[in-house]
Amino acid sequence: MPAPAAPPAMRAGDMAQSVNVSTRTQELGDLFSYDVSTPVSIKGGNSALVPILGDKFEGEIVAVYNERVRVGNPLTSFKLKNSTNLTLEGGPATVFREGEYSGEAMLDTMRPGEEKLVPFSVELGCKITTAFESSTESGQEVRVSSGYLYHTTWSRRIVTYTIKNATKRKLKIYIDHPADRGAEYIDTAKPAERTETFDRFVVESEPGKQLAFKITERRQHTQSL
Repeated sequence: MPAPAAPPAMRAGDMAQSVNVSTRTQELGDLFSYDVSTPVSIKGGNSALVPILGDKFEGEIVAVYNERVRVGNPLTSFKLKNSTNLTLEGGPATVFREGEYSGEAMLDTMRPGEEKLVPFSVELGCKITTAFESSTESGQEVRVSSGYLYHTTWSRRIVTYTIKNATKRKLKIYIDHPADRGAEYIDTAKPAERTETFDRFVVESEPGKQLAFKITERRQHTQSL
């Protein structure tokens, strides 16, 4: 007997079939439950997957580079916003781009209106390298106060992220730069986001191009005598 034919590959269109879904979430303290109002009939000895959401999400595809996570390449990610009125439980997700399988992701629990970055693949067509340069500024300050002599100097550190975009797409890249809260930025664009551990800068990278993005930090050093 001939071997049975292999099942056809899954496509994005298979996931987008029209399904009428009516669902709401009910908050139970720190927990929540789904109330699916559409009746579901299951025969004895059978099982079924019940859809709880049939809405579209707000979001965009970006590349996120964090040297502490992966050196050399950014991670292709969704900047995803839960634009529904449902709390979404975390779990695995399959990603399709232009109808083709693109990667796997792991979603965290998302409240309505919450926004998160969800990485799902490595952008191998984009290479990022980091170079460091430090120097001491010529300017200095001396002042006397309450019997003490204060001598202040400043030092600079320049971090250059060289981005080589070998893809045919324009990339919006988030650079997660390790934060130094004892320093200030000069001659540098303002970070789009700030956390305790890193500052996030946004860079637009044209297809087939290379660019150097510089971050200059200045730190103050004071001695008292």
